[in-house]
Amino acid sequence: GCTVKNDTAFVTVDVRAALALNLKQDTTLCRGRSTSLTAIPAGGLNTGYTISWNQGLGNGTNQNVTPTATTIYRAVLSDGCTVKNDTQLVTVNVRQPLNITSNNDTTICFGNPVTLKSNSTGGNGLYQYRWEDVSNPSTALGTNATLNLNPSSSQTVRVILSDGCTVKNDTATIKITVLPNLSITTSPDTSICAGELATLRVKAAGGNGSYNYTWTDLSDTTPAGTTAGIAVSPAGTRSYRISVTDGCTVTQPQRNIQVQVVAMPMASLFIPNTTACDPGIFSIKNTSTSTNRLRLNNRRYSGNDTALKFNTGNYNLKLSAFNSLGCVDTVNYTLIVNPRPKAGFSFNPAAPRELQPVSFTDQSSGATSWIWNLPNGFFNVQQPSIWVSNDTGTWIAQQVVGNSF
Repeated sequence: GCTVKNDTAFVTVDVRAALALNLKQDTTLCRGRSTSLTAIPAGGLNTGYTISWNQGLGNGTNQNVTPTATTIYRAVLSDGCTVKNDTQLVTVNVRQPLNITSNNDTTICFGNPVTLKSNSTGGNGLYQYRWEDVSNPSTALGTNATLNLNPSSSQTVRVILSDGCTVKNDTATIKITVLPNLSITTSPDTSICAGELATLRVKAAGGNGSYNYTWTDLSDTTPAGTTAGIAVSPAGTRSYRISVTDGCTVTQPQRNIQVQVVAMPMASLFIPNTTACDPGIFSIKNTSTSTNRLRLNNRRYSGNDTALKFNTGNYNLKLSAFNSLGCVDTVNYTLIVNPRPKAGFSFNPAAPRELQPVSFTDQSSGATSWIWNLPNGFFNVQQPSIWVSNDTGTWIAQQVVGNSF
């Protein structure tokens, strides 16, 4: 307020630029992959920069992260000078893990195909497939989302899903059980006698156990039965075919069984006469047919012509004829041996003289008829008349007797 000229002084205050932090843009990772986060600071007091990260990363310009899920990272820039720190956020998106599902464990019949399908999610969608047999993983069975198989035995199949990005592949395992092939065993070829029944049987194994049986008479292709066992009685030798199915197995086993029909034996004897007088001698001639062996009265009989001798009485003659299968035919004959009468007589006197009467006395047995041949003629009586010799010499008297047989 006194000095005419005032004095002036100047001071310059430099204000640094506000803190500014530059982070990379949001990014997307496949599960298991890593990325680097870089923070570029600007403004403020550069000698005092401090970049602090959340998620437990600590401080620093660069951070390497491997998140397992989508994560937001926050970086805070400070310099110990600027009042207002700068904060920036970056989002690291993490794709879902790979996930693959396929068919449930399955059971198929022998010879049938099976289609395995997969359903995939997660990852980047650029899916790659590898199907392999667990017991032999070195060989790939297929590389598509679907696999067609025609296994001949049970196996376990694994499908591996990858996408060229996700670190950890995903797998699915399918157990395929192949039922044993359908098979059959049958009763052997058989032989029967004509008129008998033959039982044919089949036993099935494998497949699904639900068996259907079809028997066919091959002589005329007519159906013969639909059960596991049938009884047949063909008139002649025939073959029968059995086919078994289960409605599932591709193969249909078949077998043929032959039933040979052997003619029944016929027992027969030719006996000219079945009645004789004691001693009865009977001529026997075998006229049996279709025989393999013979028994006569339960004794082995060669079949040669023969003669049988019996005393008085009635006799049963039994002939049994057998064929090669042991089937038998039997015939019975009754042989009758009648008693033979016995002639006999006496005369009196024992030493007759000329013109002396001679009487004859019948002493026969079992006789019902008599013929006397005497010097004086033939007589058909039991007791002849008295004979008188009218000359000397030797005379013959004869008696012939018979009975009712």
